[in-house]
Amino acid sequence: MIKAVFWDVDGTLADTEMEGHRNAFNKAFFEAGLPWIWDPMSYKNLLSITGGKSRIRFYAQQRRINLDLDFIEFIHKRKQFFYKEIVTSGEINLRVGVKRLLLELQSMSVQQWIVTASTRNSVQILLDNTFKDLDFLFDGWITGDDVLRHKPDPQGYLNALEASGISSKETIVIEDSLPGLRSARDANISCLITLPTWYSKVSDEYKNASAVINHLGEGDKASVVLDGPKCSKGFVDFDYLNLILEQDSF
Repeated sequence: MIKAVFWDVDGTLADTEMEGHRNAFNKAFFEAGLPWIWDPMSYKNLLSITGGKSRIRFYAQQRRINLDLDFIEFIHKRKQFFYKEIVTSGEINLRVGVKRLLLELQSMSVQQWIVTASTRNSVQILLDNTFKDLDFLFDGWITGDDVLRHKPDPQGYLNALEASGISSKETIVIEDSLPGLRSARDANISCLITLPTWYSKVSDEYKNASAVINHLGEGDKASVVLDGPKCSKGFVDFDYLNLILEQDSF
C-alpha cells in the first residue's frame, strides 16, 4: 500500500507557470544586457536541462559564450526576483486535480514531499502564494539547493526516501518531465507522469513510466490515460495510485 507520494513542484502547476519562468528569464537577460529571448519552443526544449543556472550555462555554451559563475548567479537571482513578482500577482495556478489529490492523500495519512530541481527560495514563493493554506500538506522538501546532482540523477529522490523513512516500493513519484522520470526510476520508485498540455502523444521516451495521463482529473474534467492501468473513476485518487503500485512491473 502506498505510504508516500513525492511531488515534482513544476508538475503540480498549470502551463502559466512555464510562461512565468520563461518571462522571468527574459527580463533578467534584458536587465543583464544579454540579447537573449527565449521563445516558448526554445524554453520547452531547454526544460531537458534541470535547474535554472544550468540552463543559463548550457545556453551560453551552445553559443560559445563564456559566462563566469558570478554572472550566472546574478542573472539567476534577478530571474527569481521577477518570478516572485509573477507568482505573487496570482498568475500561477495549480493543475487540474492537484489540490483534490493533495487533500485526499493527507486524509489517508500518506506522506507528501516536494522533490524538485528548483531552488528553496522558489519553492517558498510558490507555497506562500499558489499553495497558500496548503503548505501544511507537505512533510518536507528536497530542492535543488539540497543536492549536488540534479535530475535525471536520482539523488533528490534517494534523499527523500531516506528523509521520509518510507520504502521505494511503497512510494510513487508524480512527475511531468523525462529527466524527472529517469530520476525516479533510477531511485527504484514507481512514477506517474502528468504530461504538459503541449504534448499531443506519448513518445517512446516515456515507456518506463508506471502510467502516463493528461492530468489528475476533477469534476467534469476526466483524466485521460495515455499509457498504464485504466482509471475507471476518471480521476487519480488513492485507489488508483495503489493500482499503479500493484501493476507496476518495474
